Amino acid sequence: MAAVSTQIESRIDFDRFSRLTRAVRVMAWILRFVKNARCPQGRESSPAEIEAGRIMILKSVQNEFYNSEISDLKNGKCVRKTSSIYQLSPFIGEDGLVRIYGRLEKAPALLYDEKHPVLLPKCHITYLLVKDHHELMKHARVNTLITAVRGKYWILALRTIAKKICKVSINCQRQDSRPCQQIVSPLPEDRIKKSPPFSICGVDHAGPLFCSDTGDRKLYIALFTWAVIRAVHVELVDSLSVEDFILTLKRRTPMNSVNTGEFSGEVNDLILRDECQSHYVDMFGDIWREEYLRSLPPMSLKKPNSDLKIGSVVLVRNETKSRLLWPMGIVTKLFPGKDGHVRAVELKTNKGMICRAVQKLPRLEFLDETDVPETCGLSDSPEEAGKTDRAKAFSSQEEQMISRRGRTIKPREKLDL
Repeated sequence: MAAVSTQIESRIDFDRFSRLTRAVRVMAWILRFVKNARCPQGRESSPAEIEAGRIMILKSVQNEFYNSEISDLKNGKCVRKTSSIYQLSPFIGEDGLVRIYGRLEKAPALLYDEKHPVLLPKCHITYLLVKDHHELMKHARVNTLITAVRGKYWILALRTIAKKICKVSINCQRQDSRPCQQIVSPLPEDRIKKSPPFSICGVDHAGPLFCSDTGDRKLYIALFTWAVIRAVHVELVDSLSVEDFILTLKRRTPMNSVNTGEFSGEVNDLILRDECQSHYVDMFGDIWREEYLRSLPPMSLKKPNSDLKIGSVVLVRNETKSRLLWPMGIVTKLFPGKDGHVRAVELKTNKGMICRAVQKLPRLEFLDETDVPETCGLSDSPEEAGKTDRAKAFSSQEEQMISRRGRTIKPREKLDL
């Protein structure tokens, strides 16, 4: 049986498997076949056979990477100092696996696997093992995942493997992905040139407000922001109607002309006052140019992470919902600025087409739309994505087989070899 096991280990390419449980069950089926050739048994793999398959896979990995170390240990020698596992004090356990000594050998509350975990290298099988733990623990974070794995295995470069698995996991990306960033665009000419007060401004409303002397009557605040020096002018308005806004705008607009026919005796005084105002405006403009414009922060030289392109998959940020409920979208159109950098995109979501700034789009690590798993879709939440996936799977099943008594026969699961 030992010779047969050695031949099996040397002929199986474990890199072809995408899940550890599948590799273990395949190994269990192979062992079942070898055993059935001598003594036939049932069709289902027993837990003992699955455990034997797991141990054989781990032995195969250890023999591939630590062949010379295992030979030295079997001959009663110590591991050579040039070995990468010399400082871990390895030994061969009762099950034939290479394990490590630890400082918890006398701990009564720990199991044997926790005191002497199995030593494994960084390879495809260990990647599948950590991935299996990651899914079993419902996509735990890196530190929690490492703690769970080290309860039974000591894997070299475990943190690197755990980070990679968490990075490519869809559910983890929904929680951890950061919004895209882009280089700050240059200020437009209207923002950095001298202009009359509030000639270039933005308008917004705030409220409603309630005053003690107006009862239940609602009042609102009109905010006028001067885009050049960020000065703010506030007006109290009765409503959000167009008529009230026009009245507010007329109150705010400065007098641009003087009716000299009505004020003929005061024309000279008005001219002197205008000249004095122009003088102070020029002084203010010089101060604004020297002390404000020159003190603006420079453009950040940090490398942007906004490498969105048509077909990129992103999350659409929504401040009113939990992050798990943020919808997904696919980039369908880019809007580059005059400097060539993309700061806004058009997205296709399950509710239609929308436009968003890249700062509100955490990107999921897919290359394009064709790489999106079927379980992902464009649903608003993972639960809806799971429902969609199950519906697709149900519709794609073969025609159900009915027994003579009218019962539905479930199709057998076949190994994907």
